[in-house]
Amino acid sequence: MKAFITETHGEPWQDKLRFAKSEGYLDNRLKDFDPQAPWPIEARRFLSIDVQGKDGRHFYRSVHAFAQGGHHRVFAWDKAWSVEEVRSVTTTWKVPPQNVVIDAGHFTAEVYTYILDSGLLPSGDYPGRPAR
Repeated sequence: MKAFITETHGEPWQDKLRFAKSEGYLDNRLKDFDPQAPWPIEARRFLSIDVQGKDGRHFYRSVHAFAQGGHHRVFAWDKAWSVEEVRSVTTTWKVPPQNVVIDAGHFTAEVYTYILDSGLLPSGDYPGRPAR
């Protein structure tokens, strides 16, 4: 980023992020909201799963909602130790199965098996989408 700003744009570099913590920049942008309450402008909700291999197989998962104009909310994030725990999030947070994103860098074959067992792939027949 620094090279892009200084070399491409020819502008001086200003290290603004180091002041973000001390000045409360990020804290001032946070807003309290009830994650269970409906968000009227929500366009799409996703569950992202990152499969981890270090320290035993586990999953980091987070639920995000996006709206028009770049608005974004994070509803939940945590660590799960089983596939059943991961799957429970889709019902708890009402995430459509086609909006589940998985980073399968670790235990790739096992993750692909979960995906095929879900019945969503490889046909692409998702709820609300016409079959090919």
